[in-house]
Amino acid sequence: MEKEKDTLRNHRYFAGEEKEEKFYFTIENKKYLYVIDFNGSIEKNFPIRWGTDTVTILEIWDTHDWFKQLYTNVNEIYFQRNRIRMITNNIKRSIQNTLFFTCVGEDKGEELYKMMYKINQNRMKRIDKKYLPLLYSFKEKLEHERYCVSIKEENRSSVLFRIY
Repeated sequence: MEKEKDTLRNHRYFAGEEKEEKFYFTIENKKYLYVIDFNGSIEKNFPIRWGTDTVTILEIWDTHDWFKQLYTNVNEIYFQRNRIRMITNNIKRSIQNTLFFTCVGEDKGEELYKMMYKINQNRMKRIDKKYLPLLYSFKEKLEHERYCVSIKEENRSSVLFRIY
């Protein structure tokens, strides 16, 4: 886990850490204080969580771009590092985690995430074609995680997205 933690420690807005589990970030005016928390194992949907230590409640979509990118990078490093262990133990990265990190920081990402966050294996969802670029990216990432996925044109304006 050192590579993920070194990435955090070397970030220009790094402000400190607590027990090598919680990492704090702030910017000059200290209006926002972000936290990245290593709180679980690879079996969890989100083994690395984020939050704020301020009274302002934010969704990830409302955070600074640098924080979204940092959080995404650390999550990707974590899953790359654990890939062999996950394959040998037949553990797949969760659909929700894959969807979340496909959508964060992307145009229309928040909209797609809020439409699909409850999707599970053996489920189908009708999605507007305007989301096709993100859907193809999501499909590719799910297939990398050993899920079977299909995108089938339903009509001129929508597709059916299915995870088997």
